[in-house]
Amino acid sequence: MKNNVVRIAVATCFIANMAHAAADSQDVAATLNIEGTVTPSESQFCQISILNNVINLNSSEKYLVEQGDNATSPTRLRFDVESISQASGGSWSRCDKEIYEGKIAVRFVGAYDNAEGNSFANTLTGDKAATGVGIGFFNMDTTPVDVSAIYHLPEKSNSAAETIGLQLVKLKGQTVRAGLVAGNITFQIERL
Repeated sequence: MKNNVVRIAVATCFIANMAHAAADSQDVAATLNIEGTVTPSESQFCQISILNNVINLNSSEKYLVEQGDNATSPTRLRFDVESISQASGGSWSRCDKEIYEGKIAVRFVGAYDNAEGNSFANTLTGDKAATGVGIGFFNMDTTPVDVSAIYHLPEKSNSAAETIGLQLVKLKGQTVRAGLVAGNITFQIERL
């Protein structure tokens, strides 16, 4: 009987140790994922400033230029590309150097037209929206700008002050219906 009591006591201790070990194995570890970036100093960044953030374009069907033709009466829009440090009165930066070397360009981003894709689409829809009409961009000599292509800045200058023309255009192969026109266009830095 003494032997059985000892066996039961040893078995109880063994089971208690297993229960303790089982409790330890239910602990759950946590993992911490760390992500981040190191950004270059402000002197490396370029910025685009647009003189007017809102442009009103008005035309009658009679005076719309055909998509791909030269502008007849564009509304001028000026935008500047320069380093952030230079804009705040600082000294030359990597951005200024890249503009000077022709390594900085501008990309116009928005909804492109569904005719030739080289002007911006009217983003309005519904009964009051004009159809068959796009928003064309033009160089100073009134020649059309392909808005889906990169717009190159002139070289040999540490900043760029550009003026482009905007005019409503009749989209190729489409019938114009008078109405309202709207579009949102982003001017973004393109590094070459």
